[in-house]
Amino acid sequence: MLERLRKTYEAQEGEVGAGFFMVSKSDIIASAESELLTVRILMYTVSSLLACMGVFQYFNVTVSSLEARKKEFMVLESLGMTRKQLLRMLVLEGLYYSTLTAAFLVTAGSGVLWLVYCLGKQRVPYMQFYYPAAGLLIMLVLVYAGCICLPLWMLRRKPAV
Repeated sequence: MLERLRKTYEAQEGEVGAGFFMVSKSDIIASAESELLTVRILMYTVSSLLACMGVFQYFNVTVSSLEARKKEFMVLESLGMTRKQLLRMLVLEGLYYSTLTAAFLVTAGSGVLWLVYCLGKQRVPYMQFYYPAAGLLIMLVLVYAGCICLPLWMLRRKPAV
């Protein structure tokens, strides 16, 4: 029976409206693979540009803030604040900023990611959603490290504030 079906299918293969038509999930995914690759490249490029802009903006604001607050730091040191206390204060500020950034990254970033997935699912019905937990963890570590290390580096590179 299987042989007879195969012969019937081969005989009707080139005809329009032949017997039956079947599309598998793997065929759809394979046909959409180049489109998905293009979307991934575009999203990684946009994400990288936004991340670079954010890092440069944070660097600029932090350096400007520390330079503008130089007199305040001298007044605090003259009132008895030690260098260690000043560094601790700046670390706590960095933790505060990085926690706000992380909260925004997790909430708004996840929402935008889900929205992009929903829009993509309309075009490619078999699209699957994978939350980038490893990438998010790496970004959070980098955000915390940058927000803590930059003020420390700025203060330590100058002999006196």
